[in-house]
Amino acid sequence: MGYQVKFSQKAEKSFKKIPQFARVKIGAALKSFAEDIYGHHDVVRIKGGPKDIAGYRIRAGGYRASFFIWHDVMTVFVIEVGKKENFEYR
Repeated sequence: MGYQVKFSQKAEKSFKKIPQFARVKIGAALKSFAEDIYGHHDVVRIKGGPKDIAGYRIRAGGYRASFFIWHDVMTVFVIEVGKKENFEYR
């Protein structure tokens, strides 16, 4: 059984603004990651974040999504989605 993917309000708003092809790519990448979080994906831990909960980012073409993984509730919580050039890693 895989993890659920949930979006913050800000991430959902940003996700809806990006082009359809990018939404499909990001959605597929997140779904694939959530189904097997220990598999080989283009996911990197974000440095400089809080120690208690690590932040990660996933690439999909020219777009990025940053998220947290909550293992206790089996959820991938997306906090930001955006274009590579304008993306801030938090």
